Amino acid sequence: MRKFGTAEGGNVVLTFALTLIPVMGFVGAAVDYSRANSAKAALQAAVDSTALMLSKDAQTLTTAQIQTKADAYFRRLFTLRKELLQRLGPSTYLQAATLVLYPSWWVARNNERLRQEEAQNLAAFAPMDIVASRIDAMLAFDRSSELERIKTPTLVIGAEDDIVTPAYFSEELARLIPAAEVKLFPRGGHFFTQVRAREFNNAVLPFLVAHTPA
Repeated sequence: MRKFGTAEGGNVVLTFALTLIPVMGFVGAAVDYSRANSAKAALQAAVDSTALMLSKDAQTLTTAQIQTKADAYFRRLFTLRKELLQRLGPSTYLQAATLVLYPSWWVARNNERLRQEEAQNLAAFAPMDIVASRIDAMLAFDRSSELERIKTPTLVIGAEDDIVTPAYFSEELARLIPAAEVKLFPRGGHFFTQVRAREFNNAVLPFLVAHTPA
């Protein structure tokens, strides 16, 4: 627990499998980094997934089974991103992804680092038809009716300036999952776990302590 409280990477929470973050964000991240072959990308994808393994009731549910459904905004965004991929190619697609995954001020401060990451992700990019098919499958999927089956203690975390999975996704998840708590950061973008790693850890730690057996 002490290591979790001081960690800067925003990924320590993975070992506890208690935190719920809007799952549509996980799918979006998976599309953006289609072959998450680096440890960092794999961890980020896992952070964005729903961790429910500690709940007996949740053991029968897969990550896909607890996704919320795509709404009109989400469809517009990812339909546009798919068109961008098909018309302009993976390089432009990844550069555009950076602009929606991170807040503007963080991009300005970390531009060179992000360009290096874009180059790495481009080298590992999946075939375009595979990425496009993932977007189609994501937009067609709806398992929102299953959310009420989740019995594990759930903390829904999001950022108010996330333009991939806006804050109302988090609020809706918290409403549909029984007894769920919700925490929204004022800023941090879609990858707020990286942008605001310390604040993320500080918000999650009390929840983990409260719901971890002695």
